[in-house]
Amino acid sequence: VKWNALFMAVGVTRYAGQKLKADSDLWNEGASHDDSFGFAVLPAGFRDSSGHFNGEGFDAYFWSSTEDFVFDDAYYWYFNCSRDYVDNYWYGKYYGFSVRCLQN
Repeated sequence: VKWNALFMAVGVTRYAGQKLKADSDLWNEGASHDDSFGFAVLPAGFRDSSGHFNGEGFDAYFWSSTEDFVFDDAYYWYFNCSRDYVDNYWYGKYYGFSVRCLQN
């Protein structure tokens, strides 16, 4: 729910990738990013179920707190270096994605 509030403040998910990705050389060449909201998403990639790391420099994955207990999945948000928008999917919690904490 907090992610949706963030995207609404940015102007929906269509431009959220561009506006939330860190203005950093860590993003692969050609990435559109201006970090106009100071959120500073970095392209950390992810850890797969075998313990290997993938996608560094190209992608950022963030878990949400929304879970599907039947399939042991959780909802996540996906930032890609070549896209201005943000995607969301369900995936198994055995993958290692980034977490963003909020202060009350």
